[in-house]
Order: sequence, then structure tokens, then C-alpha cells
Amino acid sequence: TYQLVRPLLDMAAMALIATATAASVTAAAAAPPKVTLTPWCDNSFRVRVAPPLLPPAAQAASAALARSLASKNLTDLPGALIETCRPGASLVPAPGTAVTNGNLAVSVRDDGSLTFRRADTGALLFSAAPSLVFNGGTPGSDGGWRTVEGKAARSCSSSEFDGDLGSAETASECLTKVMSTGRRVNYGVWRGGATGNKGCYACDLTDRGPSEGWELKPAPGAVCFLGPPVPKVGAGYFEANLTVTAGDRDEFSYGLGQGEWTPEGGCPEAGAAGARIVPLERHGQALQLQQRKFHVTIPLLTSSAGYALLFNMPGYGSVAVGKRGEGGSHWTARAALYLDFWVSSVPAGANSPAWPSLYRQYADATGHAPPLREAAMGFWQSRNRYKSSGIALGVAAKYAERPAAVRPSVLVIDYKNQRHDGDFAPDPACYPSVRALSDGVRAAINATLMFSFWPEVLSQATEYAPLQQRGCLINADLGGRAVDPTVPECRRYLWEALLKPRYFDQGVSAFWLDETDGEGTGGGGDGDYGYNSSFGPPAAYSNLWVNDWLRAFSEPVAEARLPPLLLTRGVWAGGQRHGAVLWSSDIRSSFEQLASQVPQGVHASMSGIPWWTTDVGGYGCGFVEPNDSEYMRELIVRWYQFGAFSPVFRTHGCRLGPSEPDSDCKPAHGSCGYNEIWSYGAATQALLEDVVRMRNEVLLPYIRELAANVSAHGAPTMRPLAYEFPDDRACRGVDDQYMLGPKYLVAPVTARGATARTVVFPKGASWRPVGGGGPVSGGQTLKVAAPLDTILAFGREAPASEGPLVPA
Repeated sequence: TYQLVRPLLDMAAMALIATATAASVTAAAAAPPKVTLTPWCDNSFRVRVAPPLLPPAAQAASAALARSLASKNLTDLPGALIETCRPGASLVPAPGTAVTNGNLAVSVRDDGSLTFRRADTGALLFSAAPSLVFNGGTPGSDGGWRTVEGKAARSCSSSEFDGDLGSAETASECLTKVMSTGRRVNYGVWRGGATGNKGCYACDLTDRGPSEGWELKPAPGAVCFLGPPVPKVGAGYFEANLTVTAGDRDEFSYGLGQGEWTPEGGCPEAGAAGARIVPLERHGQALQLQQRKFHVTIPLLTSSAGYALLFNMPGYGSVAVGKRGEGGSHWTARAALYLDFWVSSVPAGANSPAWPSLYRQYADATGHAPPLREAAMGFWQSRNRYKSSGIALGVAAKYAERPAAVRPSVLVIDYKNQRHDGDFAPDPACYPSVRALSDGVRAAINATLMFSFWPEVLSQATEYAPLQQRGCLINADLGGRAVDPTVPECRRYLWEALLKPRYFDQGVSAFWLDETDGEGTGGGGDGDYGYNSSFGPPAAYSNLWVNDWLRAFSEPVAEARLPPLLLTRGVWAGGQRHGAVLWSSDIRSSFEQLASQVPQGVHASMSGIPWWTTDVGGYGCGFVEPNDSEYMRELIVRWYQFGAFSPVFRTHGCRLGPSEPDSDCKPAHGSCGYNEIWSYGAATQALLEDVVRMRNEVLLPYIRELAANVSAHGAPTMRPLAYEFPDDRACRGVDDQYMLGPKYLVAPVTARGATARTVVFPKGASWRPVGGGGPVSGGQTLKVAAPLDTILAFGREAPASEGPLVPA
């Protein structure tokens, strides 16, 4: 029997019995924190650091969390870590005493700081200094709400809008609704009067400064409400910090998820600002930990010194990695009741960095990816949307006329297939029978059908009222409200009442989960606010939302003995266990954007998310050229070449060109231009078919065995060159090449008009071009010819670091 860490129940007890005066809180601030260690998989510890005493406001937050957990029959947050590796008994070590688990030895000093060493050699991996600083309590009700008749503030932007609260017969009824939302709002408005619709709305206008400075304009019949100050982020919680000082100042690290190539927003920034090359080695980089559009941060770092660190804090925060020659990192959680992190060392006798062992232990601790479906290993066909069953079946029929080797294995019905977001049913005028569509696509090309879902529910959606009545709707989300999947009853209702009968029972078991990165949530930015949840405020728990949303789809599919297959725009640490395939969101259709995506796939894979893809060809968000332009024809070929040697190969986009007329239905959203292999002219079609044939005939057996290695051992799919060749200095700092598993060296051509590029060939192997030709000796950097019909990928012809070239 293993006794697991139960600090939240301890905190709940403290909330019931502690009476903290200002003097006692001040005294406690000088006391060292309580450090608890739990062996958590091979060579690994989970570390919990708790404050010695909770101030009253934090007691209240702790008690609220304990009640939420108890309502779900939980004793701890469902974060990144899971218990499948049977964690050991928790202990509070005496200062100066070394505690070991396998090859990881941990000591705690009197002040609560820690050292982490290899047990076999005694080498210092790093030292860690935690701190917990109380943010202050929540403000009282002084000032209350102020009512102003006949005026209103400038309309709330989509980033500030927090909710359509329905209609209200009177202004006072509206104000009651505004004050009882339970969400972060400081402004409301009632559109009443003789000409108004009696609509009641709430917003968070914190980004406009104090309400005394807001510009109120005449609005006949309207009444607006100016609220008290919104509590500062993290009020009632602690700010938790962890300063990591490297044992090896020359260490370099990988991980931290995808993002940072562009500022957040609807589309990437124009020019270089929206197509940055983010170096694979993270030294000197600083990132926000809250997920936003384009920024799917995973708080995992793996170090060349031979350790991995997971910052298991799911709220707002940041990380800054030490500069080259400095090493280490600094982590902050802005709203916390404790500090939670996991550390893993390479096994005894291993030479650092021993990356494969670290990723195996991380997968053991957070969950292994389920088997990748055979269909997902081939070529995925998608465009902005197939706006009717007839159009989708027509595309499948045309592919059926092509050789089997160039047909897609997944066909995606994407983007607004419902009449209103939140119907959770396709528009019957456009998709009269999901079963007929699924069976028809399967019969024509033996492809899996995938449907798209967004988490927001519009007020006019058929399922708005049922979801609201069950308490399943939370904060604003692109003009609607988001589903709260952190409530088990809501996940159950979503599947059993909506998804299972309307999709799964009709032959659809693969799902595209769009907008899972927080886009459209309110608070002063495109996703800056994040998701509320049943656990508490987003500042403390926002990133928990996404994995529970994935879970709502994945667990029932797994229970039906099918590997879950979820294409998602967001995922947090541990999300790989839900069958997540991450893609890099709505990117521009440009060569600069293509170049920016190459390291992003490696970042994702080295962060424990092995299955990754882009919109091959770019989505066209902010920039796209016509399908028949030379620019687009060249770009689509180069992007297909990159896509074929990505973990998942999927084309998608809003193309500039003709498409089918609205014949059998009149959808609200168009399909954009054609995006099939025949959509760019005959000469381009021949080149694209060659690439698809390469994936389906040459690479598929390798992808199949790589997938088995991923599920068994947690192995990354896209790897920096230094992962496979840590002793070759020429492989350091290479951001435009990668290894696909242990075998293939990939050097995508990403410059317009390029017919050659420089390639680093790691030493210790020879390299044979996939298109044919003699091998190239390793240990060289060469300029290699790359005409448009050539894929710059090379097969390794020497033993790989983790066994056979085709991984078992």
C-alpha cells in the first residue's frame, strides 16, 4: 500500500481550524516552507512545497478547492502527473538528509532550498530555491456598483466581453445578474428603454484603467453599471517562485512547448515579427506559461546535464531560462496555494544527457501516448471546410479515381459544420446523414472521417439552455460561453447525450477540437484571460481546462477499445495520454511562415507531445496567394515535402481560388478555394502525388514502428540533431534541420526560389538521400542541390543510439 501526497486535504483542515492574525502571518512568512517528497517513477521525485501557514484569504481559497475536489471524489488536482507508475510513500525529510529514488538524490536545507544530485556519481544536477509570497486578500465591497443612466461605455471588444446574460425586465434585475456572474467583471450594461432589447451584458474592462477615466457616451434608454475594482491577479493566493541554479553552467535545455514565433492574435503578425525562428536550445528565452493562441506552453525542460524538470503549476506564470554559460531557470506561478514540481535524473551509469531515458520516465509519470491509428499515419485531406455531405463525397469519389498510394487516409469536415456553435450536431440541411457520409467516405477511399468542434456555445444554440441548466457553461468565448469540462457530469452529458448518438454511433470516432488554446476568452487580449473552471479562477487553474476537454472525447473512445484520435490547437503537460495531435493554428501561407514552423514541431515533440502537424500550405491567415500563382504552386510543394516528413501529414487551409457553388444547402460559412492535390495545376499535382506516394509507400512502415516506440517508451518523434548526436558540436544550434525518429535526417527547403541549401551531416553515420543516390559521409556541412522535385531527407546508415534504425 502506498501513501500518496494529500496536501490539499491538509490545507482544507487548516482552513477549518486555523485562525491567522496579521502578526502570525508575518511570523510565518519568516518560517521555512514545508517540503514533501514523493518517489514518482524511476529516478524521479515529485516535490511539494507548502507555506507554513495560510492567511485567511488563502484559507478560503483552499477550502473552496477542497470542496470542488470532494464533489468529484478527488483528493488532488488532476494535473500533469498520474499514478500509473505506483508512486512511493511521501515523506518530509529532515534538513541535510539525502533521500534517494534510483539515481536521484535530494537534500533539503533548513531554509527549504533543495539540491538534486546523481546518486551514482554525486554530480550536482541543480539546486533549487523555492519561495511563496502572499499576494494579499481580495478587496471588500467598499464602493460597490455605481449606476449611470442614459450612458454607456464604448462597446466591449471580443477580448473584454464576458457574457451575454440574457434579457432583464429592469435595470436592477440586470445589475443583480451582473453581480452574481461569479466571474471577473467590473462593467455591465442594460439595453432597456423603449427602443432597447432589454439585453443584459457584463464585461471586464480592467485593461481600460480605473472606471473614473472611462469615456461614457450618450445611449438613450441604456443603463450602465460601473463596478468596484477587479481583484488583482492572484489575490487570495501566493506567488510561487522556483529558482534553479545549474550544476553544469554549460547545460542546454529543450522543451517548453510550441509558440513565440508571433505575438498572439487572430492571425500571425506580418513580416518577420510573425515568422520568428525560435531556437531549439532554450537558453536565454522567457515565456508565459498561460496558453494563448499560437502559444501552447508545456512547462517541461530537459537538460543536457541529465535531468528533466516539470513545473506542475496550471495557472498564470512564466519561465526564464538562463543564458548560455549560465544555465538554470526561474519559474513563477502567479496564483498558488503551494509549489508543485517533478524532477527526474538519468539512470545510474548513463552518460548524460541520455535523452531517451528522461523521456521514458516523463511518459511514465504523465502518461504514455496511446497507439496512433493506422489512418493517422498517412495523408490527411482537409480544407477550410467541406460545406455539405455531397461536396465531401464528391472529393472522396475523385480521389478514388487516383491510385491508392495517393489517396488520403483521413478526410476532415472542418469549421462551422453546425448551424450554431454549441448545437453539437451538424446542420441537417447540409449533412442529412452522418452515417451515410461516414460509410460513403469509407467505401470510396477507405478513409476515416473527422468532424470539428469548438468549445463555445452561442445563446441561440439548441444546447445552450440544457448546458446552462446543468452548470456546464463558464466564461465568455468568442461571443458565446465556453463549456466547462472540469465537471465530470458535464463531460458525461456532452458525450452521452450529444456526441455519442450524433457522431460516434454514426461512424465518427476522430475529432478536431479547435480553439482549445483560449482564443476568444475575455480580459484584455486574444486569450489573455483563459478558462474559468470548477477548480477556481483561471489565474490558478486555467491550463487544466484543455486536458479535461480532450478527456471528454478521448476517454469514451478508449473505453470502446479504439485508440483516441484528437486534432487539437491546445494541449497541456500530460495531454499526450489523450491521443492528442497538436497543430500550430491559423498560420500565414508564406515561405517565411513555413520556415518558422520547422523548429516548432521539434519544440512540441521535445515537450512530450509527440504527434504534431501544421496546416500544410498554411491556413492563409493574414496572407495567401492565388492557387494558380507561381508563388503558391512552389509553396505548396515545399510544404508538402516538409509535411510528409512530419509526424502527422495534413493539408489544410483557406485557399484563394474557386470552390463549389452552394447547391444542396446554404451554409453561413464558405469553404474557401479548393485544396486538393489537383487544385494547383497538372504539373504541381504530379509533384504533390509523388510526395504523398513517398509517405504512403516508403515512410508508412517506419512511421508505424516509430509510433510503437512512442507509445512504449515516450520517445520524441521530431528531434534536434544533438538528441541523436550529443558529441558532435556541429549539431548544436541547428534550428532548420531535425531527425524524424532515429533514422531520417530532414532539411526542409523553406526559401522561395531556392534550388540548394546547406545541410549539416552528423558524424558517426553515413546518409543516403531518400530520392536515390550514393551515401554522404557524416561529419560534413555541404551545400546540396534541391530542385523543386527533390526532398532533402536522408536515411541513416549506422546504428542508432536507441537500437535499430527502424525503432521497435
